[in-house]
Amino acid sequence: MGASVVRMNLAFSRTLARIALAIEAVVAISVVAWLDGINPLSFLILLALALLAAWLVSVAVESIELRADDTGLTFVRRGTEVLFPWSDIGALGTTSFNGMLWIALWPAADATRPGQSFMRRAWSDQVGGYLLGRLNQWEREPDAVCDLLREHAGDKWTDDPTATPQEPAG
Repeated sequence: MGASVVRMNLAFSRTLARIALAIEAVVAISVVAWLDGINPLSFLILLALALLAAWLVSVAVESIELRADDTGLTFVRRGTEVLFPWSDIGALGTTSFNGMLWIALWPAADATRPGQSFMRRAWSDQVGGYLLGRLNQWEREPDAVCDLLREHAGDKWTDDPTATPQEPAG
């Protein structure tokens, strides 16, 4: 079976996005003022601010790629890859968290957490596993994401929100 890939868009920095939106608001108000007679230098400064805001938004939003294949699940963010081999996965499936449906990974009893990686923040003590993303965050429809993961996970797939939660070693 070949590798399957799905991407999830995440707001990397809400602060940067808010700053960008604030700059855009100032620019929009200033453009209206320009139409009323703002000087050209002020307009060029505001145009530069608008371009800065657009750049901030592009930096503030990033995506995470999830690859599922015969080896396991690999997460890629900004060139950093974290592999969860199937032998380290106790269960993979959907779970409810904070009123939303998530894809979750519950590690096998003898699995260790990935080291200093972006996946550390995905761990949920409440769920006892990694929250990989809300179903509505992926670039594909929720059913398609579940089908793709179910195909690779085989008998490790579960829709049971109580599936083998445990604290991994390490």
